[in-house]
Amino acid sequence: MLLLGWFIFGVLTIWFTNDIEKAIILNLLATILSTAKANAEEYYTFRYKTADNLKVTARAENRHIAFTKASKLCYSILSKDVYPGEEKGLEYIDICSNPIKE
Repeated sequence: MLLLGWFIFGVLTIWFTNDIEKAIILNLLATILSTAKANAEEYYTFRYKTADNLKVTARAENRHIAFTKASKLCYSILSKDVYPGEEKGLEYIDICSNPIKE
């Protein structure tokens, strides 16, 4: 992606000879490339200590956001989207907030 950006910049600088126009094009390309990189999401997998070693995969921009998504999904799976009661709910929270280190 970065190589493509520099190629486009090189071609456009041939057409635009004014330094201000070149600077505008360079800033525009830098903004586009940084936005594309910032929006890149990855898949993260977390395992939880349950009877069947529950494995949850979450897609997010970074591991912290993926952990939050996976923990919520873990709780939802364990509770089957039904209020489990205080004691069981706390047990699920404990399980889902402490994934197994691989």
